[in-house]
Amino acid sequence: MMLLLQQHASPPPHASRCAAAALYYQQQHQQQQQQQQRQQQQQQQQQQQQQQQQQKREHLLHAGEQQTSWREE
Repeated sequence: MMLLLQQHASPPPHASRCAAAALYYQQQHQQQQQQQQRQQQQQQQQQQQQQQQQQKREHLLHAGEQQTSWREE
């Protein structure tokens, strides 16, 4: 058991380098995923805003039509 503990306490340099590299790649990958998710959320928000604006425009158009038809009468 002592041998195992000693090995864990001082791993060979190449092993720690591999572990550090693996951690680094994982972190990079996670950051990329988070950025992609953020971009998707922003796109969805923009689409929703555009839809709302279109609905408002249509509503105004209908209101305008009602006003003109009412004026004609």
